[in-house]
Amino acid sequence: MRFCKLSRQQIAANMDELTQLVAQPEFICQTCARVANTKSNLCKGKAFVSQIIQENSIVAVEGSAKTDNVETNGVSKKSKKLAKKESKLLKKQLKLQKKLNKITMEKDMLGSRFEQLKSIDVQALH
Repeated sequence: MRFCKLSRQQIAANMDELTQLVAQPEFICQTCARVANTKSNLCKGKAFVSQIIQENSIVAVEGSAKTDNVETNGVSKKSKKLAKKESKLLKKQLKLQKKLNKITMEKDMLGSRFEQLKSIDVQALH
């Protein structure tokens, strides 16, 4: 049964079965982002990258993936490439978070400075 095709009534009637089918997701649908244990329950199922990384104990560190075309220790080149890409995205997200924190601090400092200047200006007028 494909999850995308289920009506609300079917979902309610088959809740126990559905719970078992999503208990340990290994695939994610590229269309609707639903997850399932098997690819056949999804419209466009794709291997769940985090699950692959956990199962094969890949450490997602830049430069850790080898670039050869053969499988090494049961981990395919595609899995390693995805792990490397995920690592780069996490690093980029961390960099952007730091930048946001810096801008927020600057905004707060400017706001407090503005309030100080405003109070000085009001006192000068009186």
